[in-house]
Amino acid sequence: MKDNTLTSRMVIISGGTKGLGRSLSFEFARRGYEVVALFKSDEKAAQEMRHLSESQTLKIRCLKCNVTQFAEVQEISRQVSISGHQEVQIVHNACLQFQPKPMHLIEPDEYRAQSAVSAEGAFHLFKVFIKDLMACEQKLFSVILTEALRTQPRPKGFSAYLSGKAALQEFTESLKSEFTARGLAVHSFFPGYMDTDLTQNWDPRFRQSALATADQVAQAIVSELCEKRG
Repeated sequence: MKDNTLTSRMVIISGGTKGLGRSLSFEFARRGYEVVALFKSDEKAAQEMRHLSESQTLKIRCLKCNVTQFAEVQEISRQVSISGHQEVQIVHNACLQFQPKPMHLIEPDEYRAQSAVSAEGAFHLFKVFIKDLMACEQKLFSVILTEALRTQPRPKGFSAYLSGKAALQEFTESLKSEFTARGLAVHSFFPGYMDTDLTQNWDPRFRQSALATADQVAQAIVSELCEKRG
């Protein structure tokens, strides 16, 4: 059943209950957005986030959705109505938990899974929501990439992760080409690796000495998006 209680601004965030996604969810909510935070499987993290948002009277809904499954994204569209909102943003942040490792130790399924979450996940969100999104006065589609895509040589141990992010980057460029002239604002962000649950479990050899916090990065991203939308 859809929730038809509308506010003027809504944001849907994939991977929205942990790490950077969690910080983005709270940052948007504190700025008055109705937030839909999608998560794949960690019910404990989602429940903790529900309790915290309720205690702060923030409008955050945590909904289970594996964005690699088109049918699950379609189900979210039946639960969440974006029609009628003045502004809607979609932020694709979902990322698989992984441990950096040399290419020859990566299994084929691991490699495919990274691309599925990054590129296919973005396409599924686009495909399901684009019609209603284009009817909104202000409409933004943003993706979270990585600073490593801009470095040479590429960091060792991240081949599967970076291949998925590279595919997402090309999807985003195509989206810009086809929809910017029609009024859809498309943005890409390239944060460095952050101090999150994901990176805390990495081999120390792959961790940088000084990592930004997810809250710091989220504040910068949301501030930039709010500035760009005017």
